[in-house]
Amino acid sequence: MIYDTTETNEQFAVLNYVESGICVTDLSFNILFINRRFENWTKLKLKSVCNHKLTEIFPHLEEDRYLKRLTAIINGGPPLVFSAQIHPHFILAETNSGDEMSFQTTVAKYIPESGEAVLMISLQDMTEPIKSLQNITGLVKALRKVELKLELKIEELAQTNDSLEQFAFTASHDLQEPLRKILTFVSFLKDDYSEGFDDTADEYISYVLDAGHRMQDMIRSLLKLSQINETTLTNIGCGALIESIISDQSIKIKEKDACITYNCIPTLFADEFQIRLIITNLLSNALKFNTNKPNVHIEISKGNEFFFISVEDNGIGIEKKYFDKIFQLFKGLHRRDKFEGTGIGLSYCKRIIDLHQGTVDIQSEINKGTKFTFKIPIQELLVDTQVEFLE
Repeated sequence: MIYDTTETNEQFAVLNYVESGICVTDLSFNILFINRRFENWTKLKLKSVCNHKLTEIFPHLEEDRYLKRLTAIINGGPPLVFSAQIHPHFILAETNSGDEMSFQTTVAKYIPESGEAVLMISLQDMTEPIKSLQNITGLVKALRKVELKLELKIEELAQTNDSLEQFAFTASHDLQEPLRKILTFVSFLKDDYSEGFDDTADEYISYVLDAGHRMQDMIRSLLKLSQINETTLTNIGCGALIESIISDQSIKIKEKDACITYNCIPTLFADEFQIRLIITNLLSNALKFNTNKPNVHIEISKGNEFFFISVEDNGIGIEKKYFDKIFQLFKGLHRRDKFEGTGIGLSYCKRIIDLHQGTVDIQSEINKGTKFTFKIPIQELLVDTQVEFLE
């Protein structure tokens, strides 16, 4: 059947004002009308395609996957939506730059009040959304690959870390017994045979005992460090904790004639042993590395996202170039005959802070003092609690 293009233009002219691309055919797939949007997208002209079959213009629509569905609609079946993800090129079109366009296509049988039934094909441009989706999908796949690699690396690191912790524990534990025997028998030599030794031999034995005891302290410290690998959270009172630490250090405080002050939040949900270890080591260092009367201030405070543990002193200070070195294992900055210790205390602190994904800040001036501030995310350790003060 040959249709009058003028008549069909008038009948469907209103479709020129819709946002979708519209193609109207009869039930034999003869094209009756295409709107301006459809023309712009497909570069087809109504005059050139009218009365031509849709399958002639787009031969792929004769494939079974399309033709059977279109025939089912003509025979009274429900409208169908050909999604842009699965059937982006139901109707072929290109952008001005030559890229293929992607459409979501809706096909429905339409029976006007007067006239014969027609097939209405509506196109919604999904080119940019599909490109974005493809980019996102590609990015998600790439991120997933990276994530899988990271998971493998994390697993490898965890296994390595476990092995290193087990090695440190075993080595430090197993080394203690032979070292104890060495110290014991050298002590026997000194006590039982010292009369037969000259001054040089006595000096050598003293060197051996001194070095042995230092090694014993280092092994015990290494064993203790290897055991800091997880947290056990409890609700602790900050004031009571600090008072207890000050009491433990009371002899050193009296010897140094030190002044200790503190300010803290009421309660903290944390690992009491680890928080005690941090404050104890910082206070001990503040007392030790001070050639004047020590003034030490301890503070535990809470921000919006973090809580802070700080210890500030008026000691000898630290040069900025050594800020990283002081956290390394057994890396003391001073000679042992001037300041005693194994150089592992701050390694304890750093290990604890790393376990809680925290950070450390150091402010220091030579001969004026040092302030250590440890910052830990609140969601890791701190929770709000209501404290009642009884009169």
